[in-house]
Amino acid sequence: MPRLAWSVTPLSIAHAVAIRTGDNHPTNATVPINSTLDRDPYLDYQPHFADSLPTQILLTGLVFSLTFVLFLFLLFTMRSHWPRARLNYALQLSGAVTLLSALIATLIVVMHTTYVKSREWPYMLDYVAVTLPLSQWSKGALISWYSLEALVSGIVNVCHIVIIFHTVADLTADHSYSILDTPISIIGGGPPHLLPSRCALFLLSA
Repeated sequence: MPRLAWSVTPLSIAHAVAIRTGDNHPTNATVPINSTLDRDPYLDYQPHFADSLPTQILLTGLVFSLTFVLFLFLLFTMRSHWPRARLNYALQLSGAVTLLSALIATLIVVMHTTYVKSREWPYMLDYVAVTLPLSQWSKGALISWYSLEALVSGIVNVCHIVIIFHTVADLTADHSYSILDTPISIIGGGPPHLLPSRCALFLLSA
C-alpha cells in the first residue's frame, strides 16, 4: 500500500495543478479564452507528424511485413528459382535476411527506448521518433549498427545492378547499355533514411 501511494502522488499533484490552472495553461492545444493570440504559439515548435514515434513504428512495421512476405515467397519458390538463377536467388535471399535483421534490430531499439522513457516522469510516450543510432551507444555498438546498414545497402544495390544488367541485356542486343546502367543505379540509390523502404520495395518488385 505505501508503494501504491508513492506512485500515485506525482500524478495526483499534476492532476490538481491542471485543474487549478484550467484553460490558462500555455501548452493547451486550444488557445485560452482570455488570450489575444489566434493560435497556440508552441505548436510552431512541434515537429511534423512524419517525424513522430507512431509514424516511425507504423512504417517500420509495414516494411518488416513486406520483407517477411518476400522472405516466405523466396523459401516457397526455392525449388524453381534456385536452378534457374542461383546468383539472383542468393542475392535476393541475402538481402531479405539482412534487411529483416536490420528491421528487427530497429524495432527492438525503438520499443526498448520508448519503454525506458515511459518509466520516467511524466510516465508518457514521447512524441518525437527515436533517432538511430542512439547517442549514448558505445563505439562497438555504433560500429555494429553502421556495419549492418552498410551490409544491407551493399547487398541490395548489388542485387539491383545484377537484375538491371540481365533485364537490359535481354531487352537489347547491345550489352553496352547494361554497362552504362551500372553507375546510374549506384548513383540513384537515394538518401540513407529511405534505405529500408527502398530496399523492401525493390526486392518485392525484383
